[in-house]
Amino acid sequence: MNAFQPVTSGGYVGQDQINGDYAAATLGATYRQALWSVNGRLEYRNADSGDRWGITTNFLRTLGQGKTLASGIKAYTIKDRSGAVATYATADVALAFRPLDSRWSVLERLELRHESADAGFTDSNALGVPAYGSGDQVTSRIINNLAVNYRTGPEGLGHGTEATLYYGAKYVAGRFADDTYDGYIDVTGFELRQDVGTRFDIGMSGSVQHAWSRGAWSWSGGPSVGVSPAQNTWISAGYNMSGYRDRDFEDDRYTRQGPYVTMRLKFDQTTLGPAVGGATRALFGGQR
Repeated sequence: MNAFQPVTSGGYVGQDQINGDYAAATLGATYRQALWSVNGRLEYRNADSGDRWGITTNFLRTLGQGKTLASGIKAYTIKDRSGAVATYATADVALAFRPLDSRWSVLERLELRHESADAGFTDSNALGVPAYGSGDQVTSRIINNLAVNYRTGPEGLGHGTEATLYYGAKYVAGRFADDTYDGYIDVTGFELRQDVGTRFDIGMSGSVQHAWSRGAWSWSGGPSVGVSPAQNTWISAGYNMSGYRDRDFEDDRYTRQGPYVTMRLKFDQTTLGPAVGGATRALFGGQR
């Protein structure tokens, strides 16, 4: 998903805001065993506005019931008509510990990320790499996220109360033109939720962001309400009385000031099976 894609039908993607001819090719493969799987994809796009390369690979290993190890590598590069280049590369490893017979769960993820953009690129480039306008920029960072969750009963059965503690930390080193910087930033937060019946819940969340090198503090927090209108679906609405913006930690929780609405969907091959099977039979015929 490209966060910079305009919502209007037929909108432009990227900073050039022009149409043009292009040719694109994608090659992918997947290999599975009983306890692990690996997949990869190679992409190439040649256009009047520039060339784009990309590679993605993922590895998944089951360590036992409720325990999973996953890792992935992504690398993309864009070269525009003037010869300017922007790159994005990331590698991560994650561990999920969620036994079915336990009320505790732990999620741990470590990520290495590198981004660069030559002079002339803007923040609206197709990769979403931050740019410096008239100068070049290079940024590297190490990001770690740890979340510990406790629930008073089995998930999805009106378990009553759920509590989450999380800690995120990152070290960033970068250069904007001739200016260099580095620093350590962390986020510590919590979330408490209480079921109200089998479909509704109320909650409170809060977090503190600390930039250690500058001694700066920011915080975010406020109440929220949630509803589960259907199985494997959860919608929440809340209001943060204060907030901050940090793109390295905001994927899992909303931290900006003001009202917000979020939605979570849970699906796998079991939940998608009937829908995919029905569509296949409608197009090509066949019996159940």
